[in-house]
Formats: sequence, structure tokens, C-alpha cells
Amino acid sequence: MHYLIDGYNLLRAVRKLSDSVPPGVLELERNWLLKHLHDLLKDNPEAKHNVTLVYDAKNGLAGPKKASKFPEITVIFASGSDADTYIETALQEERFPKTLVVVSDDKRLIKAAEKKGCLHVGCLDLEFHLRDNSKPKEELHIPLKPVELTADETAQWEELFFPEGKGKEEFEGLSDPFFRPKIKKPKKN
Repeated sequence: MHYLIDGYNLLRAVRKLSDSVPPGVLELERNWLLKHLHDLLKDNPEAKHNVTLVYDAKNGLAGPKKASKFPEITVIFASGSDADTYIETALQEERFPKTLVVVSDDKRLIKAAEKKGCLHVGCLDLEFHLRDNSKPKEELHIPLKPVELTADETAQWEELFFPEGKGKEEFEGLSDPFFRPKIKKPKKN
């Protein structure tokens, strides 16, 4: 899966950052997020997740894709637009939307992901989602076997559900998978 993450939106949700954080602190927070995501991804390297962190570009940080020190994570500082617009454009250009997971709490991005058919994960659910989807699922398979009742058992069940044989005719054939009970329409007054 490829996770397309609205970086500052995620930091605001996870680290409770305000909009007025000094640039030096923002750099520390971005580095913390890189390390945290890397730690989550390295727990299960066979999951083959890729992450693109998109940040709004301010203070001369704008530019093309930048490799992070972690090969599975790409950092982009959106130039000429904000991170939301960059992510929306990436969604529009994506040829295989089912492989994308958009991570943001921004209503505009949630709507764009739904429109394109991508999965959307809220910021506070990302860690759970990465951990949950990195482990193979075990299928629970319980083979269904028909239960053969003796004549006495059948009689006991019939007596329990159809005392004195009343209503039994409505349920004849229920063991047949093609049986469709007749639905009685209510009488009009």
C-alpha cells in the first residue's frame, strides 16, 4: 500500500501542535514523525508499505520530492500550492487508486479520496492501521456439516416450535436452499 499523508495535519492530530510553532520546532517534529513512521514500518518489512509525507511549503522549503534517510518514506514540500492541493492532484493522476491510502482529517481530502475510490484513514487511526495491515490475516474457516436428526429429535423440535402442529406447513422445505417462504401481504382496510 502507498500511504499519502497530509504531514502537518497528522502532526497537529498526533502531537497536538498549534498553527504558530517556530520553524526549528517544526523541523524537530517532522524528524520525529519520520522516525516514528519508519519504526512502524520496520516492524514488518514484508508488508511493503511506502509512505509519502506532504507538507505545506513555507520559508523556502519548497521543492520536488526529497528522499528521506529512510528509503520507504518520501518527503514532499508542496511548492506553488498547499499540501491538500498537492494530494488532490496526486489522487487525480493516480491510475491505481485502490493501492492508495490517504491519511488526513481534512474534509476536503476525505471527500477527494472517497470520490477517487481510495481508502481513507484518519490521523489518529494511522498507527493502528499500519500495525493491523502489516500482519497477515488468518482465515477462520469452519466447515459446515449438515446435522442429521433422528426421528425422535425431529419430533421434539417440532413439538417445541409447532405445538399441536400449528404453523408447521409454513416452514416446510426450509432446509432446501432454494425455498422461499411465501410472504403474506397485509390486508387493506
